[in-house]
Amino acid sequence: MDLFEAVAQQEAEPTLEPKKDDVLGVSALSRALQKTVESTFGRISVQGEIVGLKVAASGHAYLNLKEGDDTINAVMWRSTVARLSMQPADGLQVIARGKLSTYSARSSYQLVIDSMQPAGQGTLLQQLEQLKQKLAAEGLFDTDRKQQLPFLPARIGLVTSSSGAVLHDMLNRLQQRGPRPVKLWPVKVQGVGAAEEIATAVSGFNAMPTNEQPSVIIVARGGGSLEDLWAFNEEPVVRAIAESAIPVISGVGHEPDVTLADFVADLRAPTPTAAIEHAVPVQADVDHTLYQWAHRASRAQQQRLAYAKQQLQGMQQALRDPRMILANQQQRLEDRAERLTLAMKNQLTNWQGRSQQLAAVLKANNPQAPLEKGYAMVSTENGEAVTSAKTSATNIQLRFKDGTRSATLKPAS
Repeated sequence: MDLFEAVAQQEAEPTLEPKKDDVLGVSALSRALQKTVESTFGRISVQGEIVGLKVAASGHAYLNLKEGDDTINAVMWRSTVARLSMQPADGLQVIARGKLSTYSARSSYQLVIDSMQPAGQGTLLQQLEQLKQKLAAEGLFDTDRKQQLPFLPARIGLVTSSSGAVLHDMLNRLQQRGPRPVKLWPVKVQGVGAAEEIATAVSGFNAMPTNEQPSVIIVARGGGSLEDLWAFNEEPVVRAIAESAIPVISGVGHEPDVTLADFVADLRAPTPTAAIEHAVPVQADVDHTLYQWAHRASRAQQQRLAYAKQQLQGMQQALRDPRMILANQQQRLEDRAERLTLAMKNQLTNWQGRSQQLAAVLKANNPQAPLEKGYAMVSTENGEAVTSAKTSATNIQLRFKDGTRSATLKPAS
């Protein structure tokens, strides 16, 4: 049996009287001590620092409350943990209310806590500021890390409680603006284990197959006190959002509420419903935008067609009729052919005139012509012309028009 059951059984059993000679059994002594402690202190309030917090699989939480060197064991049953309005964590100063009792299995006393609240917002704010500075120094809040949100997400991932008005309001606002597929990852939004569930949800969406992942994640809850929203200041939540490859919108609380999740998210929305408004445009606006795009595209196409037509007309005007071009070229060809023919005729006539002149010159200078008139050509036996009577040659050749004769010259007297 667990501690809760043991205490319940002890409360149900009557206190045993001491045995003879004042010898008590261990169980009797334990019950007597328990009765004495519980009746003496009743329900009390204890202030201290939480150390060694552990949440068992059963849902019960075990912790110590510490002040200086003094420590008292404490326990919260699962039902108490579930209704806490704050997120207990090691290092928090709290005021715990409950009943002081004993646990005989370890011969110890403990405080059975039935409610808890922070000892003061000053401590929480101090812890918040320290964590904020630490994460800011790592660059988790830098603007250049922010991702662009999709214009029209194919799917929305919601990380919020499955009960309550927040989810209902968000889905209603989504229906009003333009329905989109939604994947809900239900989580606790306050109390023990809430931060771990929220961080797991954000990481879980990122771990889905690509075709099943949401296009954007919205982390949301309604308004509340600093303690109520404390889970969204926890380091696991902040780091999960920072590491998300999917854009994250933080819609936590109402306008004045600010958490570390707001600083690290790609976009902070003042309310959960405002987160929906940032994630999804109004369908009418989408239709109007698409109409404008279509109108602009149509007008641009018409302008391009008109410009192309104008260019074509200009080219047509600049280009001459190919038939006219061909006729002009043919005319130029015929003109040049006629001029060439005339030039060739003139050249031929010139060549004929010169040929006749040359023929006359050749005829006039033909050595054969004088022979036709009875003259003879005198040459030596070597063929050298004899032009003087004083030649020393004695043997000569006489060439007549019809042949050659040899002759001998007498010496000159």
